[in-house]
Amino acid sequence: MSVNVERWGEGVRLSQPRLRHVAFEWRGENALSMLPRFQFGMQLYRYSFSLLGVDFTVTEIDNSDLTCSVTYHVVFEIEDGSPESHQMDRALRMLAAQVAPTTLYPFCREALVSMANRAGLTEFVLPVTNVGALWTPEGIDLPAPPAPFEWGVG
Repeated sequence: MSVNVERWGEGVRLSQPRLRHVAFEWRGENALSMLPRFQFGMQLYRYSFSLLGVDFTVTEIDNSDLTCSVTYHVVFEIEDGSPESHQMDRALRMLAAQVAPTTLYPFCREALVSMANRAGLTEFVLPVTNVGALWTPEGIDLPAPPAPFEWGVG
């Protein structure tokens, strides 16, 4: 997998965040009757021993007149020989739990607010949320790396 990356930390590179999914439908007549509430989700993809993809999703959960969700994707790569590579699973769990949400939430927030504004819902606001505290590295169920013969396929 070829990844267009930026450096993050000493031995970590990350791809440009990429929009994977967006949905927005407003079925109401007027302005929102209540402020929306949101649910956050994450899906992990282990592309190789040192390559982890993360989908971060924000979904509105309370308003029957509104359907909206957005998912952004980022790929992290731990460089071989870097300090992080000596504790690969620990580093990948930390990236998934703390770095991915804080990196991707602003993109998700901007996408949903932009769509809401186009729908005339100017009072639509996603809260400032410490998304880096929603998961702990210990709580991340890290996928196993693919078998060596599967590396590079995908």
